[in-house]
Amino acid sequence: HYVVAEPEPAPADGPPGTVVLLHGFPHFWFTWHRMIPVLAAAGWRVIAPDLRGMGGSDAPADVQAYSPREVVDDVLAVCDAEGA
Repeated sequence: HYVVAEPEPAPADGPPGTVVLLHGFPHFWFTWHRMIPVLAAAGWRVIAPDLRGMGGSDAPADVQAYSPREVVDDVLAVCDAEGA
């Protein structure tokens, strides 16, 4: 699960880039709910994922599923899915 906010208003030449906001334990994307509109208003595209086991994301039972490599792969998959 993740949340995306597009720049408002959308810049004519596209956003300056994408900001990916990552939360810590035991939080989820809502940690950033006040920062997301501020960044979007400044012209940035924002992606705020729920990391494994938090918020609306799946919670695998295997502890190894939470290794840094797995978490990084999740974040990269979200970025790829969003064209970032």
